Amino acid sequence: MDESLSYEQSSGFVHAAADRPEFAVRDLEVRTAAGHKLFSIDKLTIGAGERWLVRGMSGSGKSTFFRVMSGIWPFGSGTVEHPSQGSRVMFLPQKPYLPNGTLAELLSYPSPSDAFAPADYRAVLTDIRLERLIGDIDAARSWAKRLSPGEQQRVVLARALLQKPDFLFLDEATSSLDPKTEAAMFEALIKRLPDTSLVTIAHTDRLTRYHSHQLQIENGGVTVAELKGAAEGASINQSERSHND
Repeated sequence: MDESLSYEQSSGFVHAAADRPEFAVRDLEVRTAAGHKLFSIDKLTIGAGERWLVRGMSGSGKSTFFRVMSGIWPFGSGTVEHPSQGSRVMFLPQKPYLPNGTLAELLSYPSPSDAFAPADYRAVLTDIRLERLIGDIDAARSWAKRLSPGEQQRVVLARALLQKPDFLFLDEATSSLDPKTEAAMFEALIKRLPDTSLVTIAHTDRLTRYHSHQLQIENGGVTVAELKGAAEGASINQSERSHND
């Protein structure tokens, strides 16, 4: 085990900076650590301001796709072009990271708490429906123990509202929320971050209406569909482009 942990695994992916504000992949083949193929994509572009819903069965490789895009998954091959210099990218996991500290420090992470004004904290706590915590902004608590799983996820979403990234990846980041609260969170994200590219992993159809495209990982391939009019509750456009190997 010691030898395995000390072995430095070289990545089979080529990561490069794009000259445009977009993520783009080419000739992508994603594998498990044991070398088994998960899926492949010939070509895919996630452009500025687009909202993508990533679907697939458990174990199909959805979270691994996020790891490839972030540059932390080495197993596979292909090219990943990251957004042009200056673009801000944020990944939010299903399980929030809430270290001990003040609520302001948790909300501002990874920036220092003085990066935002008290009015900013009050605004985002209102957006995520945790107004009751406004008086505790400067209070140091063991927040991971004091907040429910759903409240913890909302605190992490508030980080995105404060940071205003150009690209926001959500890996089932609202899975602990009831449907009504989940809808309120996505409405807040879209209202407050209208120019942010949103990429969401979800196991529910409820989030379709908040996205413009769908990426389905299935049987080792990827199919992309445009969700025309989804934000207004319109039906999914059934014309699809295949990105299978």
